[in-house]
Amino acid sequence: MNRQNRGKAGLRRREANRRGHLHNSVPANYRPGDRGPNESNETFEGDDVIRANSTPVQSNHDQPDEPMDALAMHLQQFCHDNNIEEVEFDPDIKVLNPNSVLKVTPQPDDDISVLTPMTAWGDEMTVSSKSVRQQPQNPPMSAISEARPSSTSGGASITSHEIKEPQPQSEDQLTYLSSDMSALREVVDVFLSTEEVEEAIGCLTQALITDNAHSKDVNLAWFCLTKLLDLARESDVKKKAIIFVPYTLDAIIEAMKLYNELSCEIERTGCGLLWSLGMMVDNRPLITQKGGIEAILNAQLCHVEDLQLQIMAMGALKVLTFDSKAKDVMRRKYGTDVVADIMNEHTFDATIQVDGCVIIGNCAVDDGVNYTHEVSEREIEAVLAGMVAHEGLLVVAEAALF
Repeated sequence: MNRQNRGKAGLRRREANRRGHLHNSVPANYRPGDRGPNESNETFEGDDVIRANSTPVQSNHDQPDEPMDALAMHLQQFCHDNNIEEVEFDPDIKVLNPNSVLKVTPQPDDDISVLTPMTAWGDEMTVSSKSVRQQPQNPPMSAISEARPSSTSGGASITSHEIKEPQPQSEDQLTYLSSDMSALREVVDVFLSTEEVEEAIGCLTQALITDNAHSKDVNLAWFCLTKLLDLARESDVKKKAIIFVPYTLDAIIEAMKLYNELSCEIERTGCGLLWSLGMMVDNRPLITQKGGIEAILNAQLCHVEDLQLQIMAMGALKVLTFDSKAKDVMRRKYGTDVVADIMNEHTFDATIQVDGCVIIGNCAVDDGVNYTHEVSEREIEAVLAGMVAHEGLLVVAEAALF
C-alpha cells in the first residue's frame, strides 16, 4: 500500500513539473523582436497568448520602394512641371530616352503556338481548337535556282548560282585545214550566210558521223565541234536546232567518247558545247538521256590536270545538275566524288571551287520534296578546303554555304 502511495505521489510531482515547464516556455507564436514573457505584462493561459504592449511588425510589402536617384527625380519633376506626356519607345533611336515607355499593342487573336492559359485551355479545360493566324508555309526544300540574262529558266539567284555562256579559249583555234575541211567550211559558211542554219548543222553532223566511223581526224572533229559551239553561243534558236537536227547530239557525245584519251582539245570543246546547249532548261533532260553526264565525267577523269578542260566540264555539270534527271545520274555514277577530286586538284582556282560547291549542293537536294541525300566526307572536305583557300572571296562562301 505504501508502495502504491509513493507511486501516485511521484506521478503528481511529474505532472506539476510538466505544467510549470509549459508556463515558463516560449509561446508557439512568438516572433523575433517580441518581448518575452518576463519583459511584458503578457500572461499565458493554456495555448492562448495576450500581448498587452506588443508592437505590430511591419511586413515587407509595406516597405517603401527603393528611392530614386537624383537624375530620375529631376527628370520626373521636369516632366511634371512642363506637362510632358510619356514618350513612346523608339527602337531606331540612337540615344535612349530614360522617360520613354514601350507600349505593346495587344493582338486580337493569340498565337496558339505560344502556350498561355487563354491559348492552351478553352472554357471546359480542354486544349483549345480555335483558329490561329495563318503562318507562311515553308516552300519545299530544293536547290537554289539558276538565272541568266534572257534565259528561259528565269528566277532570281545568288551570284554563285548564276549561269553564263562558256567563253572560248584563246588557244582554241584551228592551225591546219585539210582540203576536205576547207570544202566543209565553205559549204557551212554559205548556208549560214543565207540563214539556213539547220542545213549548216546537218552538214557538220554528217561530217562528224563519218569521221567518228572511219578516219577519226582530230582536226576535222575539232572543227565540227568548234563550229557547233559558236552557233550554240549565238542564240537559243540555234541551240534548239542543234538539239533537234537528227543525230547531232548523238554525234557530239560519240566524238567525246572516241577522242577521250586522244585529244584534250576535243574533250574541252565538247564539254563547252554541252554547257552551252544546257543553258536551255528543255535541253538538259535530253543531254542527260543521251549520255552527256558520263561523257563529261570521263573527260574530267582522263585529263585531271588540265585546268581549262576542268573549267568547261564543271560549267557544264553545274548547268545540267539543275535538272532532276541529271542529279540522279550524277548520284548513280558517283559524279560528286569526281567533282570533289577535281576541287582538291585545283584548290586555288576560284571558278572550280564555286562550280564544284554548286554541283555538290544541287545533287544533295531533290526538287519539290523535303529530302536531302547523304553527302560524303570527301565532298565535305573538298568544300571546306575551298572555303579556307578563298577565305576572303564572297562568291566561294556563297556557293559553299548555299
